[in-house]
Amino acid sequence: MKALDLEIQHLVDSLHLTNEEILEKFNFVFDQRQLTHDEGKQFLDFLRRELSQKSP
Repeated sequence: MKALDLEIQHLVDSLHLTNEEILEKFNFVFDQRQLTHDEGKQFLDFLRRELSQKSP
């Protein structure tokens, strides 16, 4: 597995944690700009919603 794939898997495996715990562990960057705290929380909410829709 590639390093990026491992990081993504680690993030997905961490989604059971609170937003605050995840934001302490990960830095989210989009368009060469680090997301703000609020943007990071919105991104995590989006990920959780998308993944919950794909679960059986």
